[in-house]
Amino acid sequence: LAQEELRHRVHPAPRRISPARPARARPAGMNSLLKVCTWNAQMLPGVFAGQGGTRTDIAKRAHAMANNILCCSRADAIDVVCLQEMWEVEAAKALKVALREEFPFVYAPSARCGLMIASKFSMVCNHFTALPAKGVERLSLTKGVSTSFLRLTAAEDPTTRVAIVLNTHLQSDYWSSGRDTRAKQISCIKDVVHRAEMECAGNGY
Repeated sequence: LAQEELRHRVHPAPRRISPARPARARPAGMNSLLKVCTWNAQMLPGVFAGQGGTRTDIAKRAHAMANNILCCSRADAIDVVCLQEMWEVEAAKALKVALREEFPFVYAPSARCGLMIASKFSMVCNHFTALPAKGVERLSLTKGVSTSFLRLTAAEDPTTRVAIVLNTHLQSDYWSSGRDTRAKQISCIKDVVHRAEMECAGNGY
């Protein structure tokens, strides 16, 4: 469940990304671990605390993030990337393009929710569920949780195995009664997990 912020220091001059290579297919019916990276991108334009700076700053961050994600991918350390706070549309597009050779399957419900999943595995289906929120986050954003069913077996395989990956960003105002809202959100997410499990069972995954 991708919900915690992963801090990242952007270097002024990130290393140049080496030429991309095609994503390597994982063995059908694989039994190894699915390696998931979660990253709060902080792509909210603005100069106040919690914001990501100018759009130029955010574009540089997107480039540096792509560089680091691809370096980890080429060391076989990442299969799926769950991103939060992807609110700057152009930077989000640039990051998606930079990753598409190795993470060709992407689900991003909408810019207002700020969520994106990029995967080496194809997606059987995806869902987005809105969550309760309060204050500015209720008025300006669409808080929610995305659910992606990633195919772990070949498309022609008679038996489909999937991994269920959830991505979310909970209410973030730690200075007030935000914890009450987060408790409600977590309760909703538990229901989402249950429905995903039922959907798998109903489809024979």
